[in-house]
Amino acid sequence: MSGRLLALLEERETERTGSKREERYLSRLMIKASSRMMLLKVNEIDFIEADGNYAKLHVGRKTHLLREKMNDLEGRLDPAKFVRIHRSVIVNLERIKEMHPHFNGDYVVVLEDGRELRLSRTRREQLEARLRIDRG
Repeated sequence: MSGRLLALLEERETERTGSKREERYLSRLMIKASSRMMLLKVNEIDFIEADGNYAKLHVGRKTHLLREKMNDLEGRLDPAKFVRIHRSVIVNLERIKEMHPHFNGDYVVVLEDGRELRLSRTRREQLEARLRIDRG
């Protein structure tokens, strides 16, 4: 039911603005918060962390649980805006402030708000390439 509601809301927005948006990637997520459903804009997400069969969405200092596996969610996010930096972490490229070496070839990614996330050595090259393209 929440998928149908989101589709109707997006259709309504397209009618209102008169523009066709790229529907290949998510622009909003329906999140259950207590007894209500809340719409969360995807671009507000700082990073996403795996938590079993759930994805923990970090938005500022708040977290929201979404019953969706990381691989499924990653495929629905715009790769121009989000990149996987570890098997259990996807980060919003706009939130990255810096990165620096850690242990054993791993790096630490520092977000704009100071939070630190582990970047695995196998994903470092991909992230560096994306940051060069995105930031010049």
